[in-house]
Amino acid sequence: MTEQNDIMTPRFWIKAWEDARKNNPTESAMIRSSAELIDYYNQFASKYDQLHSPVKRTKRVQQILDILQHEGFLTPGTDVLDIGCGSGNYTLPFSELCSSVTAIDGAEEMCRQLKNKVEHLSLKNIKVQQKLWEEIDLEKEGMYKKYDLVFASMTEAVSDYKALKAMNDASKENCCLVFWAGTVTNEVRSELWEKIFNKPDPGYGTTSVIYPFNLLYSLGYYPAIRFIDTEWTSEETAAKATESLARFFWLYTDITPGITDIITSYVNENAVNGTLLQKTEATLGVVTWKVSHCGNEN
Repeated sequence: MTEQNDIMTPRFWIKAWEDARKNNPTESAMIRSSAELIDYYNQFASKYDQLHSPVKRTKRVQQILDILQHEGFLTPGTDVLDIGCGSGNYTLPFSELCSSVTAIDGAEEMCRQLKNKVEHLSLKNIKVQQKLWEEIDLEKEGMYKKYDLVFASMTEAVSDYKALKAMNDASKENCCLVFWAGTVTNEVRSELWEKIFNKPDPGYGTTSVIYPFNLLYSLGYYPAIRFIDTEWTSEETAAKATESLARFFWLYTDITPGITDIITSYVNENAVNGTLLQKTEATLGVVTWKVSHCGNEN
């Protein structure tokens, strides 16, 4: 088989995606286990909720909702599965626009916060489940071909072929995957990375959206893709910023007294009136496809 023909096969893109994850500078530098990552997200839950409050709909969320409604994927009769729901960034607005939402996430604290919001808002069409996507048996859980729309946004839960296939298997009509489209930039983290590791920041972000997009195409689907530029800003006291930055770098190294000193000094030097501002910029790829429109048998 020639290289040109090989690039059109699912096998090529499955391997390319796997290799890209293994060789991604940020991901390969991470030293924590899956269980430790879940604990990290539990600790991060309150800060995440402040950065991406689902109660106050962000421009990015609205852009993606507009895409789904334009495609006819989100209607008053739609049953949605929201994978890696976090504290409800999309779950809550979905509930206003569709029939029901099943929201799943592996982090207990994320689910707890979402449940509190559902209760506070007296929403009756949201079901929250603490589960790891990779551990769900769709047949046993009664989730096989159950949902009109299966949705996942910027979540580690869908980061390989098996997880992507499970999205298809759970959907009877449509899917949407929101994925990184290039490097995520954060000047504060970049400058600290160089100080801590004595080398340039490789840039945060999982592997590019080109892998799931091209894999879907090679499988016989006809995915559409749109790109969205987005940014978010956090403002924390010097003490809180030092704590959250130490927690972030803990993913990549043990936080020794020396590293704590580097982070503390940096924060104190760059804080204005006792507050550190962090701005994160990213481009996202919004991939949509119909599971029934497939030219190949999978």
